[in-house]
Amino acid sequence: MRFLASDQPTTPKRRADIDTLLAEGAVRPGGMPGEHDVYRLLELAGMATPPWYFHPSGESDEALSSRLPHSGPFVAKAVLSKTSHKIEHKALAFNITSDNAADAAGRFRSRFGSSKEFLGVLFAEQIRHDPSLGNEILLGLYQDPFFGPCVALGLGGTRTEYFKSIMPPNKSTLMLPAAVDLDSVEHILRTLPIVELMEGKVRGMPQRLSCAEILSAVKIFQQLGRFYSPANHDAPFVIEELEVNPAVALDHKVVALDGVLRVRLNDRPLPGTKPLEKIEKLLTPKSVAIAGASGKDPANPANIILKKFIKAGVSRDRLYCIHPTEGKIEGVKCAADIPTLMELRNSEPMDCLIVGAPAKASAPLIADAFDHYAAHALQIISAGFGETEAGKSIQHDLTQRLLNLNHTPKRRPVVNGPNTLGNVYRGIDTLFTPAYKSSGTGKGRMNAAFICQSGAFMITQVSDLADVIAPGITISVGNQMDLSVADFLEYLLGEEGITTYGLYIEGLNPTDGLRLMQLTEAARERGRFVVLYKAGRTEAGMAAAKSHTAAMAGDYHMFVHLMSRAGAIVADNFQEFENLMLLTTYCQGLDALMKLPEGKLGVAALSNAGYEKCVLADHLMAGEPQAFELATFTKDTRDRLEAIFIDHGIAEIVDVHDVLDLSPMMNDEGYEKIIRTVLSDPNVDMGIFSIVPQTAMLNTCEPGKGHKEDMLKAGSILNRLIHIHHEMKKPFVVSMESGWKYERFRRELLDAGVPVFRHADNAARAVAQCLEAIRQ
Repeated sequence: MRFLASDQPTTPKRRADIDTLLAEGAVRPGGMPGEHDVYRLLELAGMATPPWYFHPSGESDEALSSRLPHSGPFVAKAVLSKTSHKIEHKALAFNITSDNAADAAGRFRSRFGSSKEFLGVLFAEQIRHDPSLGNEILLGLYQDPFFGPCVALGLGGTRTEYFKSIMPPNKSTLMLPAAVDLDSVEHILRTLPIVELMEGKVRGMPQRLSCAEILSAVKIFQQLGRFYSPANHDAPFVIEELEVNPAVALDHKVVALDGVLRVRLNDRPLPGTKPLEKIEKLLTPKSVAIAGASGKDPANPANIILKKFIKAGVSRDRLYCIHPTEGKIEGVKCAADIPTLMELRNSEPMDCLIVGAPAKASAPLIADAFDHYAAHALQIISAGFGETEAGKSIQHDLTQRLLNLNHTPKRRPVVNGPNTLGNVYRGIDTLFTPAYKSSGTGKGRMNAAFICQSGAFMITQVSDLADVIAPGITISVGNQMDLSVADFLEYLLGEEGITTYGLYIEGLNPTDGLRLMQLTEAARERGRFVVLYKAGRTEAGMAAAKSHTAAMAGDYHMFVHLMSRAGAIVADNFQEFENLMLLTTYCQGLDALMKLPEGKLGVAALSNAGYEKCVLADHLMAGEPQAFELATFTKDTRDRLEAIFIDHGIAEIVDVHDVLDLSPMMNDEGYEKIIRTVLSDPNVDMGIFSIVPQTAMLNTCEPGKGHKEDMLKAGSILNRLIHIHHEMKKPFVVSMESGWKYERFRRELLDAGVPVFRHADNAARAVAQCLEAIRQ
């Protein structure tokens, strides 16, 4: 997926005409110009409309017939400044000709003339078209708070909302940011029902338009959206909404029939620069001040953080507490307030100020810190700000103070929180939870970074993935008053040694949806993965998100669709999130798949149990994958596999299929031969190899009474898998069923760097999600 910058929607002369038109519309009630202005705007931007004439309410009807483009027939529409619902208001008349146009105008004047809303009558050529499914197009442009200007393409007509209610998300109507280069997602747009219907690819439907003609119309809306956007400070106006419903096909062109426009002045102030480079001071501070520590309660959250800095070896000379009465806490000197602290520091800002006092007490202290530039970075762990009714005004006032510093970035700090649990960055720990409470052991892959709005989610994931993943970076973001998930992802994008960013998101800051798409694409270009879980997918979930971290949740289905198209791997539940983190942090060679030529990737799958053969096929191929297929083995591979089957005595009970069933009769040696043969096939890009370990033919148990098995001995399937992992470049995963008895087997594989799952369906689903993201 590629992204475009704002550009001129048309020629400079026409741009000036568009500005004049929008200026007139911006001062009308609701910022809604008349439908004739919509026609004029579309024509100036390069889109076709029917021949038309607008008859203003103040003009005489006598010469009306001579002003019409031709004799008719026309649709006559009363243009009302506050409504676009003409049918409900009986503001439409059909089969109007030049002979009876004056009568139609008179009838509308009689009905609406006493209202200031009545602007006049629009006469537009009556284009006869079939209003049945697939013959009417919806085209739209809307300002989304998170993704910026977005365009819509879908099934049009009076049943648009009905289609949306009964069809899968993003099928009846697709939304895309106007910044997305349509040429880079043409393959997606071609599969939309409206495009397939218009192109005549549905049985019984004639071709009315080509995909290229439809995309050309969408691009007109995109250009208008990118230019007349709040983010473009060269634009004097913002197009809040532009909708054409329906548009139809006429002479292989998209022709707009009905349109609505809303416009406003672009009064957004020029933004300053958020100094993201100061995040370094937040994550690796050399000097720290802590507000909220207690001289009496050592279990206080701020005390826990203070003691962690002392334990980490930070000199007490570089540590300060802010407390109105205490002289020292934990042997660290105290300052009564921010001005006193600045006197002690000779006005030199701290690297980081950590605030753990209650919200009401914290607010004046934080304001003082802004005014005195007391710290380059602030970490506000206190709750009770924007997530509560009482705290909203407090957070709003602090946000405005911070925004006022945007134009002086040298004196503008960055702020993490409020309502954050703290961070861990390469061993520097500001979490206020005691370390002994975590199941995390520090063992496991460290090539992951967690960036989470919920600190509780973050620490439970560290515990749940103990001994599997020990992320080198964990960031708790909280309310996102200033720094957001997107900000931290941007800052950490170049971090060495990270292959996977695990994001937990409840809501977004303005325009962060588009930024996350762009950052995900940038991560893909570096061979890295973005795995995310999005909360707030229902009305109840959105309400819960607002009360937790003051999150603006947005439309869940739109978010998931757009992030998936950008290459993020979106987990539907927490188990999926853990599985995807395991796969992307352990599986070597996944990044190489991103560099392969276009085309479907080939996946080879095998098991020694018939039920797993079915499970692997079901969960790999669920949802009609676009990115991969079950690999078709070459003749040489099939011949070699059949020879192995004969050598190991299973040729009479199994055949070579798309998913191989090795049966319980296959031993360690045969397993290795088959896996090596499969991975050597040029049509295979990735493997998924599942084992039901309870067969006597495999060495999968630790030594014990009553048997001679030893999974650690030379020649065991365990050691053979490890050798394959070290010697072959192609990525593969292993699934190992059957419970606790085989935990040591799984542990040994993980320690060797082999991704192993406890269940075949989880493994297949994770592989499918990952490959779909790789091929975006």
